[in-house]
Order: sequence, then C-alpha cells, then structure tokens
Amino acid sequence: MKYMRNRVFLSIAVIFTFGALVVNAIWVHYYNKIDKRHVEQINELTYNHEKRVERMERSYKRQLGEMRNRVEKKVDRVLEKLDALPPTPIVIDARKEIEKVRHDDD
Repeated sequence: MKYMRNRVFLSIAVIFTFGALVVNAIWVHYYNKIDKRHVEQINELTYNHEKRVERMERSYKRQLGEMRNRVEKKVDRVLEKLDALPPTPIVIDARKEIEKVRHDDD
C-alpha cells in the first residue's frame, strides 16, 4: 500500500511535469511567432520612415533649388536696373558687392 501511494504521487508529479513542459513549449513557440511579427512590424516602420525621409529630402532640395532660381532672377533684375542708372560711386559699389556675393556662392 505504501508503494502504491508513492506510485500515485509520482504518476501525478510526472503528469504535471509533462503538462508544464508542454505548456512551456507552446508558450515559447507562440512567443517566437509574436516576436517575429514585432520584428517585421519594426522593419516595416523603419523602411517606411526611411522612404518618407528620402521623399522629404528630395522635396526640400527641389524647393531650395526653386528658391535659389527665384533669388537669382531677382538679383539679375537688380543688376539690370543698376546698369540702367548713371554710373555713380554708390551704384558702382552696390554692383561690385552684388557681383562679389553672387560669385561667392558658386
């Protein structure tokens, strides 16, 4: 009878141990699936963010180019107006300064 009681307790312990191992294995399996899904989501977010930054940089560079073109046109108009004025020291100095600044950027 004593050995029977020990066998029953051992059998119950083995069943609980086996159940715990199975539940643990299932949990690890699904945890890995969830982890992979999170990694994929992070990679997708990173990729989308990089593409958005690239688009913003292209747009920014295009806007800077357009702004530079507008400024250059205005500078050309100012220089044309200075050419139309009679050559006084102020006009000559202004023209030199504008030309100097214009050629410093290039």
